[in-house]
Amino acid sequence: MADNPGRREQANRRYLVGPSGKITERFFREEPSLGIDFRKNVLILNKTPVHTPRTVELRELCRLGGAELTEAIAQSQLTMVAILEEFYRALTPVPVWIIGYSEMKKRGIFEVYTDALKSDLRSAVPDTLFDQLFFYRHFSMNQFTIDLHKQAKRGETTAQTLERIGKAYRERVLGK
Repeated sequence: MADNPGRREQANRRYLVGPSGKITERFFREEPSLGIDFRKNVLILNKTPVHTPRTVELRELCRLGGAELTEAIAQSQLTMVAILEEFYRALTPVPVWIIGYSEMKKRGIFEVYTDALKSDLRSAVPDTLFDQLFFYRHFSMNQFTIDLHKQAKRGETTAQTLERIGKAYRERVLGK
């Protein structure tokens, strides 16, 4: 799952084709042990279909657009959680990566998404989704790769490192 498409993505109407996409593609190409062909095996969904070049600009858009736009963006986040759940049910068991979680905090632009995910994880969605949900830093500015290398432990495979840090960030964002 991508965080927010940038200028190149919006211009090309495709996700992860700019600098972040190139980093993402390279990461998966250089990690064949994960068994993931990024352009063939990855489904990309966003937390909202409303886009700005930078995620933080969504807050400014809400301020300028007033209560109605703010509510529309909130409703779109609820819809995206529902779509995520539908895809998960249809494709189970698959890992779900949430890339870019900084705005999923209290009073963050994606707080509605986070709260809906928490609520649905505790009720309607099979428990397996929670176990298959992993949070990571964004691929932009190589944050994902830098974080992965920084947190890697000696003797641990890339898959093991990804699982460990993805779960730790999940707990940070969603709690236990």
